[in-house]
Amino acid sequence: MIVTVIGRGNYAWSRNATFRIVASSVSCRTHVQNVGRQGWRADGAMSGTSGRSLRLEAIQISLTGSVSQLYDVWYRVHAQNVGWMGWAKNGAQAGTAGYSYRLEAIQVVLRPKGSAAPGSTANAFRRKGASNANRNNNKAARTAYDALLRSLYKKGMVHKPANCRFMDITGDGIDEMILSW
Repeated sequence: MIVTVIGRGNYAWSRNATFRIVASSVSCRTHVQNVGRQGWRADGAMSGTSGRSLRLEAIQISLTGSVSQLYDVWYRVHAQNVGWMGWAKNGAQAGTAGYSYRLEAIQVVLRPKGSAAPGSTANAFRRKGASNANRNNNKAARTAYDALLRSLYKKGMVHKPANCRFMDITGDGIDEMILSW
């Protein structure tokens, strides 16, 4: 458990300062080489591996308890061959998957709830390709989509989109269908 002291006044040591103790915790989970995404760890428990020489490739960090209603946790990573990536917030993934790039640094910032990101949020997480299961699902989904679209197009109910592709835009490991006209 983390105990956060929230003060009022110009300085924490001010005679007129009043404080309240907020009980909360920080949770994180990591994506590890040859292991994948691990479960959430909290209250100082280690996330990752020890003594196995396996690299961290992505991380998610979140706040729980009362402090999660007062603050957003923003974080970004420096990934091998990529450099600093965009800022992620409150449990979103930061890093890479499928590239075999190690995390080389992690920067974490607490900001008041609803505050703007400390910098760009673009490119906070990259996933290389889809898994074989996703590729097979995509092929089946494309076939079903094409059949449905041809049927609706012949009936004059829709205009055919110019492009259809599949990509994991939410970072949850499941590809979404993206249509553009």
